[in-house]
Amino acid sequence: MNVEVVTMPTTQARLVGPEELSWHYIMDLIFAQSYQLKCQLLNLVIPDSPALRTMVELRRYSVDSLTQGGSPKALAWCVPGTSQVSNGQSDSSDCDYIFSLSSEPFNVSKLLSQYSIWTYKARMWGLGIRLTDSWNIAMRDRFMNRANENFVRPGYHPAHYHLYLREKAEPLA
Repeated sequence: MNVEVVTMPTTQARLVGPEELSWHYIMDLIFAQSYQLKCQLLNLVIPDSPALRTMVELRRYSVDSLTQGGSPKALAWCVPGTSQVSNGQSDSSDCDYIFSLSSEPFNVSKLLSQYSIWTYKARMWGLGIRLTDSWNIAMRDRFMNRANENFVRPGYHPAHYHLYLREKAEPLA
């Protein structure tokens, strides 16, 4: 699979802690599902961040040598707070699949899957982690396990990020 990366300047804060973990999950989901869909080309649009570029390069290195029989193309629009259409980047006509962090419906696509990342339930367990960190290691570990179980969930749940995978619908005759 070939991966083309475009970076966009944003005012995003540094990626640390759960924010960094969220982006690892987002990248893992995009690359894994692109591979499962047998995409030959993945156009990835991300915020301009050294940490994100490193995440992408590591994953790109692992999939560059993989050749598959399919020919689909995917576009991953991963710039929080913006949509592909509102930025004048709506040229998804040659893409078969679209990943986005926006729930904005695309006229020519149907929703295949959705993931909630850094769910509010995980954030509540994270509060327990911070409260017990210094005085009760066993409780901290228990809270950590609960937070990990709820960090990424398929479907729609209250969360910091939502990743949508859409497939381009066939035009009506």
